[in-house]
Amino acid sequence: MQTIQKPINDYVSEAFVQELIRDEPNVKKYIIDNLGYNYDGTERFVREVKYINGITVDYKIVKDNEVIALLECKSGGINVTDYVRGIGQLLQYEYFREENITQNDEIYSDDFKTVYFYPSDVIKNNSFNISTFKYPETTQLLEVNIENFVVRSVDDKELERIHEVWIDKSAVSQYYFRDNRLFELYGLLQYLKNAKNKGVDYINRSALELNVLRKFETPNNHNWRNAFITLSSLGFISSNNLPNLAGELMASKSYTKFCLEIFKAYIRPYASTIMVAMKNNPNISLMDLASNINAMFGGKPVLFITDSSTRYLSSWLNIFRDDFGFIDFTARSSDRTIVYDPFNLSDEDFEENIISYNKASDYLKRINYIIDEMEIT
Repeated sequence: MQTIQKPINDYVSEAFVQELIRDEPNVKKYIIDNLGYNYDGTERFVREVKYINGITVDYKIVKDNEVIALLECKSGGINVTDYVRGIGQLLQYEYFREENITQNDEIYSDDFKTVYFYPSDVIKNNSFNISTFKYPETTQLLEVNIENFVVRSVDDKELERIHEVWIDKSAVSQYYFRDNRLFELYGLLQYLKNAKNKGVDYINRSALELNVLRKFETPNNHNWRNAFITLSSLGFISSNNLPNLAGELMASKSYTKFCLEIFKAYIRPYASTIMVAMKNNPNISLMDLASNINAMFGGKPVLFITDSSTRYLSSWLNIFRDDFGFIDFTARSSDRTIVYDPFNLSDEDFEENIISYNKASDYLKRINYIIDEMEIT
């Protein structure tokens, strides 16, 4: 549960980002988890540490009496000059490790990292491309979602996706969703959590799909690769394809609460864009809907909405119908009904509507039965 609230007008400030680490317990856990360590509560996050030449590190992270990371925080409204300045600071942090410049006779971990820690709205609020900068060898990019405070590591694959934007595409969000309902993501996460709890330390995606996941008989029964990609993009699974701390927390939620958080923290920008474009004509064809959306962004395709013709759009509309139920239509039909407005509801009312209108119940029963009955090795 979050212990601090996002300010209405100041949520992108660097001070707020720093305070997330100071005051939000889960953020500390997520950072440690993404750095590849098991969080045990002994970790120390030391704020505003002064080194040589008057250089102040936003956070020094110490675990088992070793400095495992020096962390630089930035705001969502950062400009390119300050972003580059931050990279320069990371380079100095790397130099501290190389020259063994420490305090209190501390030692650096063999896996020491310089961490660039920034909020998720950096992508939306700026015209520069974070994938086109050179970072120090030890740098790890960590992004905190400003809605639910989940931290994810932005790896090379994620940077490749980001690189596409600002070249010939627009973006309303950087989080990947494609060819899966949320109940499929939820079911997969439940299975992976169960496997982890039983001692499994690595999941082979292809083998799991062939031997287990296709037995779920869901609408996208041959698209489980995309489900793994989505869970990774959201920051819910690690490189071993098992849930990290954030993924375990999400898997512990009910399906409706899972959907509610996914909508608020990840899907809202996509849903808002699509629903605005079809507001005056819910029965618009997918091709015309894509054209309307592109026109809203100066004619440029929008990442994960229209940049693959109508495939993403079809996937989004299926999620809106089957997981949330705020639109309804029959398969392969553009005869759509707007059931309710998801944007102006309290959490309680939104959850009640999900319960009333989702089409996931039978699938989830089958998924849960298979998970309960299957021997996981």
